[in-house]
Amino acid sequence: IAMATKKATGVAAVRGTRDLWAKDLAAQQHVVSIMQSTCSRYGYAPVQTPMIESTDLYMRSLGTTSDIVSKRGRYREFQQFGKMRIEYLGSNGPHIDIDVLAMANDVVNALGLDLTLHINTLGCVDSRKAYRSTLTAFLDPLKHELSADSQQRYVGLSRGSVLRILDSKDSRDKELLQDAPRLLDSVSAIQLAAALRRAGHVVHWIEFPQLKKQLKLADQFGCTYAILLGQDELDLGYVTLKDLGGRTQQTLPAENVVAYFDQLLA
Repeated sequence: IAMATKKATGVAAVRGTRDLWAKDLAAQQHVVSIMQSTCSRYGYAPVQTPMIESTDLYMRSLGTTSDIVSKRGRYREFQQFGKMRIEYLGSNGPHIDIDVLAMANDVVNALGLDLTLHINTLGCVDSRKAYRSTLTAFLDPLKHELSADSQQRYVGLSRGSVLRILDSKDSRDKELLQDAPRLLDSVSAIQLAAALRRAGHVVHWIEFPQLKKQLKLADQFGCTYAILLGQDELDLGYVTLKDLGGRTQQTLPAENVVAYFDQLLA
C-alpha cells in the first residue's frame, strides 16, 4: 500500500487533452464494444493509426492553405474509432454506401438510441424488375376488377406503369391490394445480408462484376460460404449457396437462409 506523505500538487491536463475517469471511460468502452462487434459482423477489420503523423500526410489532401492546427472546442488528442470512422477500401459502388448506413443504424439501435433512419429508395434494378414481375403475376387474375385508371396502368405495364397501381386512391383497388406483395418481399442481397447480421453472422459484402474475382476475394477473407444472388434467383426467390471448402453448391429458399446457418453453426 502506497500512501502520499505530502499534499498532492494540482496539475492541469495538457491543453486539448482530458482525463477519462471510471464512469466516462466505462461509457466510452461500452460504445466502442458495440461498434466493434457490429463492424465485425459486417466483415470490417480495425486499423490503428499512429497518434502523430507527419504534416506532409495532411498536405497531400488539404493543401498548404488549409488550417490543420487544433481549433477552439476540439481536442488535440482523440481516438479514431470514437469518431465512428468507417471506410471500405477497394470499391466505390452504391451498395457500399448502403452497407455503411446499415452498419451505423445497427450501432445506434444496439445503443438503445431513439433514432429512425429515413431513406427514399425504389431498390436496386434487379429488385425492381423482380418485384414488377411478382406484382404483375398477383394482379393478372384481378385485372378486370381494378378501377378504370388502374386497368389502364396495367395495360402499360411494359413501361413500368404497373407500380403506379399501388398509388391508387380507389377504395376497390385498395381492398384488392391489401394482400399484394410488397417491394421488400422481393429478395435482395442487401436485405439478406442484414438478416444474417442481425442473427449474429459475419457477412462480407463483395462487389465485383466478375464472379471468379468475387469468390477469390471471399476465399482471401476466410469465408466458408458464398451466397450468390443473380437475376434467376431474384425471380424465383431462391439463393445459390456455395460451400467454398467443399466446392459444392445448393439452392434453397431465401427465407430459409438464416435458419440454415443458425442450424449449421449451432
